[in-house]
Amino acid sequence: MSVASSEDQDALGGSNSHYTSAHCSGQVDLGKTFARNCETAEKWRFAYTAGSEIPLGSTAYGGQVENWQTCLDLCSETEACQQVVFSNGHCWGMSQRSSQDQDGIGGNNTNWISAHCYGEMCPELPMGDRFVDLGPWRLAAWDDEHLSIANRVGRKAIVFRQDGAILHSRSDLLAFERSVSAPYHVLFGFQFIQIGQFRIGAVNDTCFSISHSNGNTIQAFWSGGGNFVGPLRDQGTDAWDRPQSAAEGIAFGDRFLQFGKFRLAVLDTSEESPLVLSHSAGVSNQYWRSDGTSHASSDSSQDWSSVMALPGAHWECQGLDELTFGACSNFGGFGDRFIELGKWRLAAIDETHFSISHQDGQTPQIFRADGVMISGRTDYSAWHRPKGFPSGITFGSAFIQIGNFRLGDGDGRHFTLSHKIGETVRVIQCFRSDGTLWGEQGNPWPLWDRTTGPATGVVYGDRFLQIGQWRLGALNDDTFVVEHSTGHTVQTYYSWNEMKSGGLSGYHGILYTLRYSEFHCGPIQSIFGSCVGITMGKSWIQLGDWRIGDFEGTFGIAHKDGRTVRYFASDGSAFQGPTSYFNTWALEAKDEKHSEVTLGDRFIQMGPWWRLGADDHTLSLTHAGGNTAMKWSSSGIATAGPGLAPELSLWTRGATAGGVGFGDRFMQVGKFRIGDVDGKHLAVSYEGTVAELFRNDAWIASGPRNDLTTFGRPLEECSLF
Repeated sequence: MSVASSEDQDALGGSNSHYTSAHCSGQVDLGKTFARNCETAEKWRFAYTAGSEIPLGSTAYGGQVENWQTCLDLCSETEACQQVVFSNGHCWGMSQRSSQDQDGIGGNNTNWISAHCYGEMCPELPMGDRFVDLGPWRLAAWDDEHLSIANRVGRKAIVFRQDGAILHSRSDLLAFERSVSAPYHVLFGFQFIQIGQFRIGAVNDTCFSISHSNGNTIQAFWSGGGNFVGPLRDQGTDAWDRPQSAAEGIAFGDRFLQFGKFRLAVLDTSEESPLVLSHSAGVSNQYWRSDGTSHASSDSSQDWSSVMALPGAHWECQGLDELTFGACSNFGGFGDRFIELGKWRLAAIDETHFSISHQDGQTPQIFRADGVMISGRTDYSAWHRPKGFPSGITFGSAFIQIGNFRLGDGDGRHFTLSHKIGETVRVIQCFRSDGTLWGEQGNPWPLWDRTTGPATGVVYGDRFLQIGQWRLGALNDDTFVVEHSTGHTVQTYYSWNEMKSGGLSGYHGILYTLRYSEFHCGPIQSIFGSCVGITMGKSWIQLGDWRIGDFEGTFGIAHKDGRTVRYFASDGSAFQGPTSYFNTWALEAKDEKHSEVTLGDRFIQMGPWWRLGADDHTLSLTHAGGNTAMKWSSSGIATAGPGLAPELSLWTRGATAGGVGFGDRFMQVGKFRIGDVDGKHLAVSYEGTVAELFRNDAWIASGPRNDLTTFGRPLEECSLF
């Protein structure tokens, strides 16, 4: 029920046999500050246990409060409170529970209400503008060149400088004037936290370091207790070899952060407690004191082992990503060859036109396959298409492909929009990190040599996409920007059909400043619901860099390089390439209203003539006319037509889909898989035994063999269309 009542439905409150009720009060905010729940008992005065009385916040034991809800909130927010009793405006908090009524009339004790509270408080990890607080200590990037670690009582900093120097007992370069707020330039990755231009984290199981984005490791610590003071330019001692991502390999609890096997912790609850770095093997490396000095842990007689015993956050508490970045936002939308970000759409309009258009009808920019760019139009918009399945959209390493166009990060400094049809590739526009633009110039970084597959380096956030070091998104309802992580806004598009290049818009990396990539909300392909590296056309399926299916009555297996490696005729004849004929890469991947790709009982039909189907021991490619063109056996033998025994049963099976699945660049029919192994090889295999292997240069190898297979990859819960 959505409304609470203090009355008994039958006027028998406390004596209504066979009924139990509860009020869920809403005071429990799981994951934010506490993971506790309370069970309320009306007309009960839970018994007092001697010595259990405790204050609740600033409210003394038995103190006056506004109402029962306030009393209950106070207990819920006090970890030591296990029982609370309320009557006539007074609130008694207790550290021990009792199931007895103080007066022996539980359920009928008028004017009394009690509760038992359970669970524990969630640890706090305050953050703000380039800082993280760990108890009384603040880890802060003072600017791009200085990282300070300072105690708020001692107010003396240990400062790590980008050139490798370490400064001690500095009363400047403190960041305590910054207030706790939404974190700014606090990022995560595998076993590291990035604060400004500094990374703090575990390089591996035996090395922990503090390093700068310029390549300098300022200090490295080893699991055996030793440390090295920089500058050290050794990639084996910094965490810059990995991308920003969800906070993987990082745990936190009361007064500590753990990076892999290393733990950075405040020794005790005193305000001037030292900050210590320890390893799970039981060795402590270094500690920092509130006077701004650092010391080898071995120089002290202090027992540091207690920091490794500190408990982690309760499982009901928010994870580090959610605690930092909050709940997942409304990323945007998608459909047939378009991605929607706010009131803007990026879309392949047809095989040769790509546009950036606004919901109100303006199209500030059109990119044409021949390299021509057209601005200020009201046509070539994708807003007539409904939201739905993201047909014709695939991903890869730092790129998104929409129809025949790819948008991607070329090398961290150049972002390109390029087109490919057949073997012809053209870069239409190149956006540069220095804020300038290139038109078509010698096809730099065309992206088409990269394999379609997992969306590596492609993440998302509130109305934006991040592709490598670049962000594209809706700044507001009327403004769309392309910007680089260095802060340059390279291009700005406006809803009134205007564009501005470079810094002329006045925006300077504002998407990076105001919004975070939502790594913790799952990979982008889980949002899209599509299968990794798979898309389709009218009568064919794309698996990574390979397409298989019907081309005007002939079944072809073709690579994106433009070669058809093998093709099959309606009479069951099989032919080996290379040839440029029967190649579906000349066609655009998109939603087809009258699709000729269907799934059935252990078969996939592509076009009106061809079915690829399996029984327990054989995968067959069969034509509707009765001719079988190819058979692959479970023992790893591939046999080509013509003259094969017909598999007429494939064409009598029901159309109810079953025994057909998909995963990362493969499809599975029965126990057989057809999939892109590495961008160059396509394998047909049975439970790991390869029956036939196709290479992009038209080389074909027969089985049985057990290398170059896709059987290590899991099936996914995803959709083909």
